[in-house]
Amino acid sequence: MKKFVLLMILLSLLSSCAKGIRDEADYKVFSTAEYGEIPVSSLIKELASNDVILIGETHDSPFDHYVEYELFRRVSKERSVVLSLEMFERDVQGVLDSYLSGEITEDSFMRASRPWENYPTDYRDLVEFAKKNGIPVIAANIPRNLASLVSKHGPDTLNSISDIKDFFVKPFSTPDDYKQRFLDFFSMLVPGMPMSAMSQENMFVSQLFKDATMAFSINKSLSEYPGRLVFMVCGEFHSDYHQGIYEQLKAIKPDIKITTLSISVDSADFDPLKADYLILK
Repeated sequence: MKKFVLLMILLSLLSSCAKGIRDEADYKVFSTAEYGEIPVSSLIKELASNDVILIGETHDSPFDHYVEYELFRRVSKERSVVLSLEMFERDVQGVLDSYLSGEITEDSFMRASRPWENYPTDYRDLVEFAKKNGIPVIAANIPRNLASLVSKHGPDTLNSISDIKDFFVKPFSTPDDYKQRFLDFFSMLVPGMPMSAMSQENMFVSQLFKDATMAFSINKSLSEYPGRLVFMVCGEFHSDYHQGIYEQLKAIKPDIKITTLSISVDSADFDPLKADYLILK
């Protein structure tokens, strides 16, 4: 009995310590429009007045995941929301819905939904918060096997596959400045790797398919859940500089009100052109 009591005390202390670490993760908000720091409370009010929030993250950054969870939690108190995630693909929407409604267990959900490897540590909190509070969650992305086909063989390869039309959409626009940023970024990641012009084009078009499909998913959820704000979590490249998903959404619906956020760990990453708001540690 004493061992049990001691164990419970230890678990309680560990839980308190973990919560303390999370609560102490402070951040600052830089407003591009005001060109200065603003209170987080002001940011929350601004975010709640939008149709869509695009929050760009670095996928392996614990700080980014902390910030997006806190912003999602606080915005959901101000406005009815929908959570939209790059990390799940459109063909598993039914599985995701079944989990949120309690029809299947989390184990079944994990086995059938192809979650990212870091889902348990980095995205589970978002989904569980949505589940607990009855918030819809959108599996927004194109299935990765389809994006891979486009990258390797070009977009026409999708024309020969049946029963996939609900899982992707073709790009609504093809911005040249975004293409150059994408090619520059890829060259930086794999310097010296020889690529044909066709290979480069296919890789960029695959990126556009991802952006367009996520934009389509967001716009569709606005129709399915009228009056709600869509809180979209994506990799920063998909939303920085008002490109990617932002441009595809504007091509679909020019008058849509979108606010972009980019999370930077420190001032070394500071670039006021990146987004409407920068989150700085």
